[in-house]
Amino acid sequence: MRREHWPLYRPGRILTLLRPEGRRSVAEFPSHPGLNYHTGELLLHTGDAASASACFERALQADSRLGLARVGLADSYAKLGRTENAIEELKLVLNTDKDGTLHARLARWYQQSGHPREAETAFATAKQLKDAADQASRAKLAAYTNANN
Repeated sequence: MRREHWPLYRPGRILTLLRPEGRRSVAEFPSHPGLNYHTGELLLHTGDAASASACFERALQADSRLGLARVGLADSYAKLGRTENAIEELKLVLNTDKDGTLHARLARWYQQSGHPREAETAFATAKQLKDAADQASRAKLAAYTNANN
């Protein structure tokens, strides 16, 4: 990979993919997981869920451990009305949910697809994770405040 393309992959630089040099990078490295993930995010946020899902799928083909790409794929499936596929994809990365956001998303999709029991369970887990994350944040803030007084 050429060094001049590397800055294009960093988070926060996603819009560079719209520039000519970004488009050249995508063409030059069509299976690069980072490029596909970031391009998928850009497409998803601009409303092109179908193209976004293709990018996320390519990212996962290159690196199946890329959890953010799996979440993006699930989001794109949900926007396309493929809620059952979104649920299956998201379930693969639920173990990475530290603050309950993924479980809350899963619960909404369960509701949309007519699975109220699963939705209730997912919402309960989301609440537990959020409460635990909030408590951990408060403890860190208290420790920081005590250390700096």
